Amino acid sequence: MTEAFPEQMTAETPSAADTETPVRKRLLLPVRGLVCAHNRRGKPHKERDLARWLRLNRVLHKTDKCDFLVHGPVPPLFGSLLRYSMASAYGQPGDIKQPLLMPLSLRTDCPGDIPDLAALKADGLLDILLAPADAEAPAVQAWLDAAAAAGIPVRVQVQPPFSASFDPTTFAKRLAAANVPVLTIVNDDPFQPRPPCTDETDAHRTVDLMNALAEAAQAEGIETNLYGLPLAFVSKANTGIAGGRRRFFLDHQQYHKASYELAEHLTKASPRMASLAVAAYLGRYTSIRNLPDEFILRWIIEGDRHAIYHALVILAKFARRWRLWRFTPDQRAKHEEDLARAVARMKENGYGPLGPELDSLHTPPESIQTAQDRAFERLMPGLRVETAPADAPSIWKGLESQHKHYDRIDADRLEEDDTIRRLAEEANHTVQAFPPDIEFSYDDIRPENAFGVRMPGAYRWHTLVDREVQSVPIYQGDLPFTVQITVGGGIADFAGFSIWDAIKIVCPMEAFSHVFILHAAGDGRFVLLRDGIPVKPVQFEGQFHTPRRLPTYNEVRASLWNINADICTQTPRVWEGKKRHPHDIERIRHSVLIVSTRYARRLQAVLTGIAHQEGVDLRDIEVIVGYVPGIDATDDVLNSIEAVFPDLRIVRSPFPERRMNAKGFIINQSLKLANGEWVTLLDSDIVLPKDLFARLDQLPAETHFAAPQGRKMLTRDVTAGILLGEARPWTEWDSLLHGPGEERYGDKREGGPNAPIGFCQCVRRVCFETVKYNEYENFEGADWEFACSMLQHFGNCHFLEVPVLHLDHGGSQWYGATQQQ
Repeated sequence: MTEAFPEQMTAETPSAADTETPVRKRLLLPVRGLVCAHNRRGKPHKERDLARWLRLNRVLHKTDKCDFLVHGPVPPLFGSLLRYSMASAYGQPGDIKQPLLMPLSLRTDCPGDIPDLAALKADGLLDILLAPADAEAPAVQAWLDAAAAAGIPVRVQVQPPFSASFDPTTFAKRLAAANVPVLTIVNDDPFQPRPPCTDETDAHRTVDLMNALAEAAQAEGIETNLYGLPLAFVSKANTGIAGGRRRFFLDHQQYHKASYELAEHLTKASPRMASLAVAAYLGRYTSIRNLPDEFILRWIIEGDRHAIYHALVILAKFARRWRLWRFTPDQRAKHEEDLARAVARMKENGYGPLGPELDSLHTPPESIQTAQDRAFERLMPGLRVETAPADAPSIWKGLESQHKHYDRIDADRLEEDDTIRRLAEEANHTVQAFPPDIEFSYDDIRPENAFGVRMPGAYRWHTLVDREVQSVPIYQGDLPFTVQITVGGGIADFAGFSIWDAIKIVCPMEAFSHVFILHAAGDGRFVLLRDGIPVKPVQFEGQFHTPRRLPTYNEVRASLWNINADICTQTPRVWEGKKRHPHDIERIRHSVLIVSTRYARRLQAVLTGIAHQEGVDLRDIEVIVGYVPGIDATDDVLNSIEAVFPDLRIVRSPFPERRMNAKGFIINQSLKLANGEWVTLLDSDIVLPKDLFARLDQLPAETHFAAPQGRKMLTRDVTAGILLGEARPWTEWDSLLHGPGEERYGDKREGGPNAPIGFCQCVRRVCFETVKYNEYENFEGADWEFACSMLQHFGNCHFLEVPVLHLDHGGSQWYGATQQQ
């Protein structure tokens, strides 16, 4: 458990040992998307359209992984899509510029031509789903063997027809020998339709084989799911693993419902129509700005024009139905919250029938005639769907009791859930047991971008339009912290907190009054509580991604979305936790700002070099790292640096994935966290000389801009030695500087005689009040333009008499190493 507030622990506080629980299996919703390489007629989609389709899954459906469905040979473009999805090929394919950071799986029907799976794994392939039309095809075993040789996990999906020689027990043993963790048996697959059985006898034999295969696979310890058989035809041993379309979309092994249904529709269309549909979906998320409420409402309310006010409120309520400007949540997050309530009620009632929250969870789950039942009768001539057995388990009871497999994506989700539970206990203990460090009066926290009126004990916010309304800052400071605010006297669609401009941590308002708590631990992990209960923050369709961790330094505001006319805020309170490594901010003289995107290993070498600076106290230095959490091991590197060099202040400045390539934006936003007199803008592949900060300290006060005299481009093998710790730049500087590599310093310096390019630029912090980085999407040229602006406003650059070392990363791009060798 992260001890964010160790100074507040008392003898009455439960110890970690008391609160530890065994690892729990949790019911997860699917987060797997689906993209098809071609339509049902075999017509291929263009690479650009597939990239857009992948982006649509990530942005709209918020999927965390995706299957790429191919029937026949795997097309060469799959490798580039893999690299694109994992952010290894910036700007590919076509003009799609923002990487996705979403692992891809290959879904194949097992053709005889097997691609180079080792190369696909190197490009980031998550796993393979083998979905052959014939379970006994020889190529199935060849694919299993090739995947095992490449070290790639394999899932398997099979469907009828089965030959007369098919042996379920033998097939299950083959899968177990290949370490297949998951087997899905389907009666029909919309992406691979099968012919109907020949007659009633054949239908009965097929049903028996499906049941026998499911039982045999379970006996081998394989997670088995049986779909498409009505429960009346499911053997008693398989009732807990069987279901129809409803269960399918509640099983984390399967697909995100909206993504799957979109794929069903697009696979019926021509590639041209599918391209237009995907482009239309991506174009939905443009915002329409409106006039500020403040001016209109101030004129109405302060002028006692009550009749006009009430008329506008009625009009606004009516217009809300049109949802013209309304921000909507990602339905997966909303559905997960409903599911949590539904499961709790099911347990209380012995898994009896639910209320109206979730139509898909009524018991028994497959008791009515559905389109799938009609499809079953078409494929199984002579068989008729009957009412499900009276003792059929509910969907969730079956899923909860089933042996389940979790890949690395779902395992992370399980761990995240356990962390949230512990943080929620910590947050409730903090606000109940200790007085706040800061308690505002009722009128201190007012709306900043809307009209507000002071009231006795509260501040009432007024708005006529659907949009976000924020308060003035409630808290500005480092991790850890806890912020609490009461919202009531009205209702909004969502309420919670906004961190800076890009992070929204809000949840639905369900009543006319709630107490919201945002609790952040020292490592940036956080939890949102509504009335003491942890809730999952909503993610907005096509808008904001909620990060896993908060920045080291935060500006927290109350955030209310789509207020229904007016609402009140009351009693904001702040608890400031003890910092893990307290630093004297006043003594910070040097701030180093690094933007690191998939450079974790090189970042470690860069930070270690900073930690070995000579001629300066480490307590005078802070390092601000702008990064996207979760795409590489940056957080692990920062944790290690903090543990080994506690005097060096590390400031985390995380950003959502959609900002990953906006380096200028990351720099400008992260500069708000800087405290030093000098700010060194440093690339995450640049190793500094051991006395760079000491040299900056010797510069006269009138010098505002400085830079090293150039850089030494190290070779791949020398870089590998540094990354492995075999070479230490702070002790072997001269040998590295004069060893193998290309010299770009002195008279060979890039950028001409005056303007230094952006791998290392040293600027007095006051200069950023005048000069900012241009926020280009691709960043190219922004460093040069920044240098030219600095020269124009503050005079010549002072070039220090030392170069820096540039670590090799296989290319000239700043936005990520092609290999983390």
